[in-house]
Amino acid sequence: MTAAPIQSRNVYALIVGIEKYQAGPDYDLNGPANDALKFANWLLQHGTEPEHIYLFLSPLEQNKGVLSEAQTKGFFPSPATHDAIANTIRSKLTSKSSRGELLYIFWGGHGIITKTDATVRRLFFADTDDDTKWNLNVNSLVEALGTSAYGTGFPQQVFFIDACANAFYQGLAQTSQGVAAGVEFATSGDAQRAEQFVLFASPEYEVATNDSKTGTGHFSQAVLETLQGQPLLPDMRMLVEHLQSDFLRKQQIPPAYWLKLQDNQIEALPPKPDPSPVNSAQVLKLKYLQNKRSTFEQQLQTVQDELDATADVTVKETYEKRLNLLFKQIEEVDQDIKKLNQGND
Repeated sequence: MTAAPIQSRNVYALIVGIEKYQAGPDYDLNGPANDALKFANWLLQHGTEPEHIYLFLSPLEQNKGVLSEAQTKGFFPSPATHDAIANTIRSKLTSKSSRGELLYIFWGGHGIITKTDATVRRLFFADTDDDTKWNLNVNSLVEALGTSAYGTGFPQQVFFIDACANAFYQGLAQTSQGVAAGVEFATSGDAQRAEQFVLFASPEYEVATNDSKTGTGHFSQAVLETLQGQPLLPDMRMLVEHLQSDFLRKQQIPPAYWLKLQDNQIEALPPKPDPSPVNSAQVLKLKYLQNKRSTFEQQLQTVQDELDATADVTVKETYEKRLNLLFKQIEEVDQDIKKLNQGND
């Protein structure tokens, strides 16, 4: 995906910023709503029509001002619920009348991955709670937007996803419930028609960092800073190389991406180390923690496979206890990685 002249009247965007969840205050985030509006403003500055920007904001009480600020810009933000967002995607982005040159998807909030038959990235809606587990299946959205039986749809697409990709659910039952509650989108054709660049704040099984003091996500802030002075469709390869180098220089886990072209998916190559001096002790510690986490993940998969293969109730209970212990160990490593990253801002 390279820089190309784009007509601003043919640019569309779905922008989501969720800070407050129905699940309760433990899910609160200070920053995604403001980051979402900043990205919408960047599109406005490039001449994108406000009515082509579908904005969904669920801010914290202390950040309610972002709603009125959005209205002054010509937006009509809606709460980021699963019905509102899913209906907009189906009626505005994947329908027969969906047409444009460039589509942006920007999402800030909580995210997870689930793994049953395959690993799937998921994003929580604002009306998610422990009972409903409403979530957006990112994989299905990317696939649905990448094909169109009705024409070209949006031939150029860019996704910025500022959310964690850690294994949130513990045990098979919760994971299955999360999968069942996933909002999915159907493709309308067979052939891949769109060029898609999907940039995630974190690789699989990693966390994204949000700075509650300044009210922004580290990834969103870096993306917004990098976009300044860029055209409506930047050279995405150069953009991601810059971001990955910047994160490595700060000894933070760099973002990951998918590049999809004509049915081909190319995972990101390992980012090149920045040549500038870094704290070698911090780098070694981060590498140690990442390896430790990888070991736990392998053990987790082995235990899960053994659990699925047995019908003995007593043995199942033993495996479930081992799974819970491994989940706890992974969470502890995640916290250590997070503390290490925060100490290097």
